[in-house]
Order: sequence, then structure tokens, then C-alpha cells
Amino acid sequence: MGCTSEKSISSSSPKKSHRKYQDLDNSINNKNDSEKLDNSKENNNERDEDQNEIKLQQMQEENINNSKNNKSNVEENEEEEEKEEEKDEEKEEEKDEEEEEEEEEENGEDDGYSNREMIRQLAPYLQSRVNPNFNFPEVKDGTYVGKGLRRMKGYISTVSKEELEKRRNAFWGTRVEGDAGVWNFLKELCDLPIGEEDNMKAMLEANEITPLKKCINVTYDRAGEVYEIPNYCINEPVSFDLPEMHIKKPEKKKVSFHVRKGTQKIKIKAFNTISVDKVKENISQKIEMDADKIRLFYRGKEMKNGNELWAYNIEDDCVVMLMYTG
Repeated sequence: MGCTSEKSISSSSPKKSHRKYQDLDNSINNKNDSEKLDNSKENNNERDEDQNEIKLQQMQEENINNSKNNKSNVEENEEEEEKEEEKDEEKEEEKDEEEEEEEEEENGEDDGYSNREMIRQLAPYLQSRVNPNFNFPEVKDGTYVGKGLRRMKGYISTVSKEELEKRRNAFWGTRVEGDAGVWNFLKELCDLPIGEEDNMKAMLEANEITPLKKCINVTYDRAGEVYEIPNYCINEPVSFDLPEMHIKKPEKKKVSFHVRKGTQKIKIKAFNTISVDKVKENISQKIEMDADKIRLFYRGKEMKNGNELWAYNIEDDCVVMLMYTG
């Protein structure tokens, strides 16, 4: 019995040990499987993130390409619109020329200046076509100004009368191309008094100068030199379209200044918002002058009725010059 019991114990011990090793292997295997699974998940997550980044980059590239395409389409549309506008302008000019020619044929007019081949040759090179600022803008209702060879479409001046005169002088004073004598002659034609336009044709023929059409805005001499004159040098404008000057009015305050007539000084105290004509009335009361015959000047500039003192920067201790026309 005793022997049997010992065998039983000794035989069961290896089995238990074997089971322990098996459990340990299983545990290790399970742990390895778990780590593999985790690694697999991490790899999958990284792969998904990479794919998402690639997709995002692709989407961004597509958006950029779409934006470029849209911009390109917009630019192409703008170019097409500009070309269409140019074509429309050319058609309008051609239509105007045809209407003028038809009108001449109906009225039986033959001015001897219908050199159509020369018109076609020079048209692309004329400043009035290639430079939008060469002429002032024409009126839209088809109004004409001037007579004879000065007759042309009316224009609107976008500058003041003083600035307009400066531009005329600048144009005539900067002519270097062509013959200086011809330019001087053309200026004389532009300056002819109203009523003497009928003599222009004979004067041009005597100087061997030919208008391109029926106006002296474009002419050429016997040597083939072309002379183009802007509309504002030939006729006065139909109207002026000047931008409004928005000057902020200063705060009302009292100023003390002097008005000088020769050696005589008159002290004036007034608000800077008082008008010039009111100042003249004040002066006339002090020295018995007719206010309508008083002219006031400050820094060489005449002070006009209706304007207020602040418009001329009148401050304390200023000296205003007085001229009496009575």
C-alpha cells in the first residue's frame, strides 16, 4: 500500500509541472497575440492617418487647381469682354463714318478730302484711338460744335478753365515731331475768331496741308507728316464735369487782421465764417467806400464774394491788400 501511494504521488507531480509550463506558454502566447493585435491596430491607425493626409492633400491640390481654373476662366472672360467692347467701338466708329459718307452723298457734298485709303492706313496709329486720354470725353447725344473745318463732336472738360488753358499751352509748346512751321500754322487756325472758319480751306490749300477727313483734328502735309490735334485745342467744351471738392469747414472762431490800402491800415475783427462780401461792407462803413468796388487780395489771390474767410486761411495778424476800382 505504501509503495502504491508513493508511485501515485510521484506520477502526478510531472503532470502538474507540465500543465504549469503549458499555462505559462499560453499566457505568453496570449500576451504576444495581444501585442500583435495592438501593433496591428496602431499600424492600421497610422495607415488610416496617412491615407487621410494624402486625401486632404489631394483635396487641397484640387481646390487650388479649381481656383486657378476659375481665375483663368474669369481672366479669359474679361479679355473676351474687352475684345468685344473694342469691336463694338470699332463698329460704332465705322458706322459713324458710313453715316457721314452717306450724308455727304445725299447732300451732294464733295470737300475733296475723301482720301479713304489714307484714313485706313493711319487709323491704327492715331493717338485718339490708342490713347484714351488724348481727347476729352465726347458727349453721348451726338452734339457737334464748331463750324467748317473746326466742326467736330462736342466734348466735356474734366478740368477747370484755368487747367484747360494750361493743357492747351502745354500741347502747343511740346510739339517736336513734324514741321514746327506747320504746327504754328495749325495753332493759328485753332485760334481763328468765330466767323472766319470759311477761310480755312483756302489757307490749308495754300500751305499744302490736307485734312484726313473734314476737320483739322488730323491733317498731313506734302511730305506725309501727320499732325493730330486734341479736341480741347480746337473748340471750347460743351460743359464742365469737375469733381466736387469736399473741404472740412473749421470750427467757428474770431480772428483779428488788417486790411491795407497804400499806407492806410484798417483793423478788422470778425468770425472766420463771415463771407468776403460782409467784410467789404464792414470796410465801406469805416472808410466810406462803395463795397461793390472793393477788391481784396491775400497772398496774391483775390478773395471772392460768397467765400468765407477760413477758405483763404485768414488768421490773426494777417494783412489783406485792398484795391479800390472807384
